[in-house]
Amino acid sequence: MFAAWTLNRMLILFTALAFALVGTQVFLFHYRGNFRHWTMYTPVVGAPLAALALAWFAFFPSATMRLLLTWVLWVEAFAGLGGFGMHARGIRQRLGGFVMNNVLTGPPIVLPLTLSAFSLLGLMALYWRL
Repeated sequence: MFAAWTLNRMLILFTALAFALVGTQVFLFHYRGNFRHWTMYTPVVGAPLAALALAWFAFFPSATMRLLLTWVLWVEAFAGLGGFGMHARGIRQRLGGFVMNNVLTGPPIVLPLTLSAFSLLGLMALYWRL
């Protein structure tokens, strides 16, 4: 079945898997943090939606789904940048600010950027002609 797929299509399916796995980790971290701020729900809801949309498009590509997927991936890319800012603010507010111990034990500062990176990977797979 997958032998006839293009590299773009395989990257879209891989990106769906990546969103599902990172989304699970984000849920666990935010659940542990008791969803203290309403913005913590953004990646918990957005990552699985992106994963489902990517997987759907990989198996059933259409122009309408490409447009919807483009919008979803851009929203996730910017949400990841916003999450990076929120995590950096969380570390800064800890006693001592940006010291190594706070970076290691505080909110994971790089994790939101992985959502942005996977969003950009999905957008490249959608529009970059190989």
